[in-house]
Amino acid sequence: MKYRNIFTLLAKDISTDAGDGMNSYTKVLDTFNAEIDVNELAKQGITLGEQPIVLPINFSIGTSWSLGKTTDEDTFLTVKINIVDPTGKDLGGPSQEHQLPAGIDRININFNNNGLPLTVAGNYVLQSILTDREDKVLAQGEYPFIVNVTERK
Repeated sequence: MKYRNIFTLLAKDISTDAGDGMNSYTKVLDTFNAEIDVNELAKQGITLGEQPIVLPINFSIGTSWSLGKTTDEDTFLTVKINIVDPTGKDLGGPSQEHQLPAGIDRININFNNNGLPLTVAGNYVLQSILTDREDKVLAQGEYPFIVNVTERK
């Protein structure tokens, strides 16, 4: 099969209609703005840029994948998400495993998050990776986004 990523994106909210299974993406995000109290971080022994912090921001990640053809049998797949900072450091992310039934040719996998890892301000990349049971990469997607940081002292 020829797997491919149709899209990977960030949104304020993603909901799935129970009747028809269609997804609604509310407020697609390409920029996060954060105000960081550097004095409070210093009291905790944290220096922005040296170690990641987590911004308490609610957002969703949406991914859509084409399987290339209709599956003949049940298929095990994993979707992994990695957030990569402006320096190229992989900050990790969530993953989901799915046992897909036979007879499908496309899947949508969504993630709800309540924290965004941050090291420095700048251009980040959200990477989505589809793998099989043996962890072989089948397809990948990317979504660039910006994190603006205002330091409060």
